[in-house]
Amino acid sequence: MYGPESSLDRWKQGDIATAETTLAAIIRRRPDYNDARIRLAEILWSHNDIAAEPHLRAVLETEPNRAEAHHALGLLLDGAGRSDEARSHLAKAAELEPDNEIYRTTCDSLAAR
Repeated sequence: MYGPESSLDRWKQGDIATAETTLAAIIRRRPDYNDARIRLAEILWSHNDIAAEPHLRAVLETEPNRAEAHHALGLLLDGAGRSDEARSHLAKAAELEPDNEIYRTTCDSLAAR
């Protein structure tokens, strides 16, 4: 059985179906496995599937200070045209990890619009 990181490797190799199926199975067995939720959200989001949103929100319910989830949710929401909501998540990611240049740049870029 594959884990979240090996599923991400499968996705990068073009085996999207196996990656999604494996991650979904992991989450069914362990709904609290936030790394699997984030990896699945990345895959879903990569082909513009808004189904990534509930996975990211589930992560934030149990780990409200997980910058990676705030950043991903902010990007997803911005892409869905929900910029006001996106700003708060991107700002939170930048606040939680102020040395992360990607989080800071993304937050600043959206704030400038």
